[in-house]
Amino acid sequence: MIHFEGSGILYLGPIFTSDGYPRIDAARGGKLSTMIETVDFFVTAFAQQPGHIEPIIPGRGPIATIAQLRDYRDMLRSVHDRVQALVKAGRPLVDVLAAKPTAEFDARWGHGAVNAEQFVRMVFEVVSQP
Repeated sequence: MIHFEGSGILYLGPIFTSDGYPRIDAARGGKLSTMIETVDFFVTAFAQQPGHIEPIIPGRGPIATIAQLRDYRDMLRSVHDRVQALVKAGRPLVDVLAAKPTAEFDARWGHGAVNAEQFVRMVFEVVSQP
């Protein structure tokens, strides 16, 4: 990620995708919790001064605003928390997929390069790791 402070531009790379669910590269140490923390930092730190980070350039998709970044963060948190609760309850992947933890977000985020099932599988993998 790169923050061009003087220009008020933020590039978040693959941490933020404005066109759909992100890819989580668990094989290379990618963590959903780190993505949430990073996005939350910018949403929180610049909530009152969005001009300091807008436009926000995602790793994939159209240029975004802080409001769109906030919606993305909220989606990530919700899906993470739902999948984590099911994993803690001992549910296998098939049950997690059947629970459709992304259902309320699929209309907005389910049309990109990563579909809802792929995203849930990635989230399941990263929250299942010790």
